[in-house]
Amino acid sequence: DETTYTSVEVVENPFTLTELNPATQYTAYLVSNCSGEESAQTPIVNFTTECSTVEDFPYSYGFETEEFLCWTNATVTGEQEWYITESISAEGSKYAKFVATGYNQPSARLISPMFDLSSLTNPYIKYSHISKPWASDIDELKVQYRTSPNEEWVDLIHYTAAFNDWTSDSLVLPNPSATYQIAFVSLGIDGYGVGLDAITVYDAEEGQGGTDPEEPQPCDAPTALSASNITETSAEITWNGTATTYE
Repeated sequence: DETTYTSVEVVENPFTLTELNPATQYTAYLVSNCSGEESAQTPIVNFTTECSTVEDFPYSYGFETEEFLCWTNATVTGEQEWYITESISAEGSKYAKFVATGYNQPSARLISPMFDLSSLTNPYIKYSHISKPWASDIDELKVQYRTSPNEEWVDLIHYTAAFNDWTSDSLVLPNPSATYQIAFVSLGIDGYGVGLDAITVYDAEEGQGGTDPEEPQPCDAPTALSASNITETSAEITWNGTATTYE
């Protein structure tokens, strides 16, 4: 893709570029202008702005970048980390994977950016995961949260069973705060690794649990259906039910 550049007059060295977007990759170059004559440009410099606290929801991330964007790798045991790979993903063309290459059961934590969940009524996280076994060996996955960087991680769920196909799950996010983080922890136990994809943090509607608010919601079937006041061209139908519309 062709890069679009915005011209900025530089009057000081160093010079601070402002009004950039967070978590965005930029390229820049410099030319001198002497009495209207421009010099050759400097080599291009690439940089990515830092991440900000996520305040707009739903937030979705599918690992479709070359490197993790605003997600942090942290080893727990051993030296292996999560990485992004191109293969059969839950959606898109890439996903995050952790796989052990030895027999020392390494473990790593993939940590989300900071979320400000203070405005959400019923915060949930939805994600897809896969963990194919090697014989009886199955790599494990935990989902954790913490309410601030100074707090200990708390387990939300611990998967120890095999998942041969991509599986979508959703979990309520308890104790929402303005400095909330989520982590996926993988333990390598000589299986085919753990895959992670299609992460969404969103505000579920009250009373709908972990279902995706964009998907149709199930409702109770009406009961006690009866017909009365029947004429040649009409009939009055009554029933018991709580839905707002019927077909």
